[in-house]
Amino acid sequence: LYAIPKKEHEAIKSSFSRLALIPHIAPRIEHQLNHNSRSKGDRMVIHSNGDWLDILVFKDHELILSNCFYIASKEDVAYYTLFCAEALQLDTEAHLMIISGAIKAKDETLDLLSKYWQNIEPASLLHNATVSDHFPSYPTTELDYLTQSLLCAL
Repeated sequence: LYAIPKKEHEAIKSSFSRLALIPHIAPRIEHQLNHNSRSKGDRMVIHSNGDWLDILVFKDHELILSNCFYIASKEDVAYYTLFCAEALQLDTEAHLMIISGAIKAKDETLDLLSKYWQNIEPASLLHNATVSDHFPSYPTTELDYLTQSLLCAL
């Protein structure tokens, strides 16, 4: 989780006394912890927004890693996921990886990950969400993060 400089934090807090700063990854962690409590198995959850990659790792229904990496290529995605797997001694043949964001089915990044990781699934398929016909058709993995994000609260 990234901190902001103390001076900026104090200025924001003095201007907006009831404001709570929440890291961008916090809602995804909460969602996965709630999901993990209802399911079995360990998992690595990765979400890419093109320039960065969030990696969450859960073992025994607990968060053991949360980190964000800047990425420039599909090789960066593979490197960071495999680096985390090795550091945490995850079995890439048994451990579930859930993908969302800019990583799509039939994508070069997914093809590369599939060479190293055996059990990859897309994030939730937004079964309970309705998307307006005015929006172009998007792969559901790109929009998954919206169901887990606190977009604005006053």
